[in-house]
Amino acid sequence: MIALLLLACSDYSVYSPPPVAVADPPGTDPDALFGKPPDWDSCAAAWSGYYYNLPADHPDLRPVDEESPDPDAVDWWDPGYLAFRRDDPSLEFGASWWPVDQGFEEDPEWFSGRWAAWVRVRDGGSVTMVVGAVSDLWVAVDREWVLGRSGAEDLEGEEVEVQLPAGQFPIEVRYAQRTEAGSGLRFRIADPEVQLCYPDFSQ
Repeated sequence: MIALLLLACSDYSVYSPPPVAVADPPGTDPDALFGKPPDWDSCAAAWSGYYYNLPADHPDLRPVDEESPDPDAVDWWDPGYLAFRRDDPSLEFGASWWPVDQGFEEDPEWFSGRWAAWVRVRDGGSVTMVVGAVSDLWVAVDREWVLGRSGAEDLEGEEVEVQLPAGQFPIEVRYAQRTEAGSGLRFRIADPEVQLCYPDFSQ
């Protein structure tokens, strides 16, 4: 089981996996969310984004727990809630961010998002991620959750260090807006030796 490492003076939870040897590039990913490993010489640094509209009476939305919930244990990204998909060049959306409004009760509040890309880490070790969120945010690399936050109200963009092995891996960011404090998201990888690539759906 992945142990939680709580950063001092931080609302973030960083999941520290056991040391992993440098691996060969992975083969075809069966999950169409990511597509096949990209051509790193020609790909764009972007995200494949999925936006979901959550019902105002969803039983799991409120109250917001202080401890980050397990993103795999809730249905906030169920296909039945999908509002639209789009390509996002970055996840620096800032404050007062309300992308989903379909005229449902209490729209544009109570929504979620899921973004997929590939990341290449040239040298394993500490990777800096800049994170700011109002409500909940999670980050997974190679299907392992490496960062989680719940009930946040800070968009300043805190630098969080995450330990990653060398190699190329699918990366996923999930967000849930379920607080009356507002909405906002900032996320980027601030390490020049780490490359981000849009998923390749053409192969």
